[in-house]
Parts: sequence; C-alpha cells; structure tokens
Amino acid sequence: MSEEKPKCTHPVWVGFRSRRCKHDVWRNGFCKQHHPETVRARRIARDNRWEERKKENPLFQLREARRKIEELEAEVIRLNRELEKERDKQVQI
Repeated sequence: MSEEKPKCTHPVWVGFRSRRCKHDVWRNGFCKQHHPETVRARRIARDNRWEERKKENPLFQLREARRKIEELEAEVIRLNRELEKERDKQVQI
C-alpha cells in the first residue's frame, strides 16, 4: 500500500468553510505556496510592482505634485515670517 505524504497545515477557505490545504508539505509543515518565506517574497514583489505602477499613474503623480506644492508654500510662509522678524529687528535699531 502507498503511504500518503503529509499535507500542508495552512487553512484555506472554500466557500464559507475552512479546510486544510491539499498540497504536499514542502518545508516546515507548509507547501511552497503557503510557506511564510514564499508568502513574504510574493508580497514584496507585489508591493514593488504596485509602486512602479503608481509612479506611472497620472492621479498619483498629481497627488505627489500637490504635496510638493503644499510643502513649498509652507516653506515660503516660514521664510517670509523670518524675513519680517529680521526687518523688525533692523527697524528697532
């Protein structure tokens, strides 16, 4: 008789029920798809792809441009206040 290989311990959802993954164990009780190292690598790759797509998207470019404009406007206000303080000091002297 054939001996059954151990199966992955990760729970998966099928409809409204949870069951164990049907794949064979690859390492540490998990299949290759559900192993924490593999999951982490996939998430990093997914996030990197998203960041690249985001850079090309006009909406995100516009949002980034608006953020930079707000920072520059705040810097102009701060510098104007400093300039006014310097002028007030010179007038008092």
